[in-house]
Amino acid sequence: MQREFITTYSQWRQAASAGVWGGLHDIARKAALCGLSLFSSPLKSSGWLRFPYYHHVFDDERRGFEQQLRRMRDWGDFVSLDDAINIIKDKQPLSQRLFCLTFDDGFRNCLTNALPILKELDCPAAFFIPTGLTGLDPKPHRDQLMRFYRHAQYPGPVELMNWDDCHIMLAAGMTLGSHTVSHARLASLDESSALDELTRSKEVIERELGITCQHFACPWGIPDVHFRTNRDPWLAAQAGYCSFLTGARGLNRPGDNPLHIRRDHLLANWSDYQLRYFMRGA
Repeated sequence: MQREFITTYSQWRQAASAGVWGGLHDIARKAALCGLSLFSSPLKSSGWLRFPYYHHVFDDERRGFEQQLRRMRDWGDFVSLDDAINIIKDKQPLSQRLFCLTFDDGFRNCLTNALPILKELDCPAAFFIPTGLTGLDPKPHRDQLMRFYRHAQYPGPVELMNWDDCHIMLAAGMTLGSHTVSHARLASLDESSALDELTRSKEVIERELGITCQHFACPWGIPDVHFRTNRDPWLAAQAGYCSFLTGARGLNRPGDNPLHIRRDHLLANWSDYQLRYFMRGA
């Protein structure tokens, strides 16, 4: 299975190609964002935290990823997830613009491509892993992994981290958190099953890594589509998490609910105008 892994964004795009109409849609969307970005700037306001999140940093995305981090550093400062949650809980007025980087799904290219850049630029980050898939041998577990890729709507297989990789992340000062056991869509589960996904993934991370797992990022993360806003954040608190990170875009400020953290999905090869638009101030 290893030879089949997608290693570049070009391969990813080719595998996900939607044909002419998909290409035309992309062109129109980029043109719209380019126009809107002319009036967008993170410098227009302060006193907020943004949580940019990625899934992958492929081999041909390294340069773009580094450029994005340097650009964000022009606009504000990077903080760890622990510090970001403490700032939100503290409720004290904030004068800065802060960025907290997170990564979902546990792709190994985040270790090989993102981590060296994060270390070079002294940027803390948090990585959320689906524990039931972490460290699986691709050969005997091919069918299980392929079900995950289809379930997550990925165009093909991307190598996942193992537990040794996770230890390397921890030794580099990064944070590891839960992304459920099976990359579950919590909204489709009954309460008992949802709590089980939250609890078991936390227990596995704590056993394998010898840490206290305090943070949870919901797969996909759109409120009342992928998780139930009136149930799942409180189940996470019951399971012992101090944060619940979503996929809903937007700013976070001191005093906001740490069990409903807004995040901004980014691609590491996006141009400056795209980054400027999605990282804009209020």
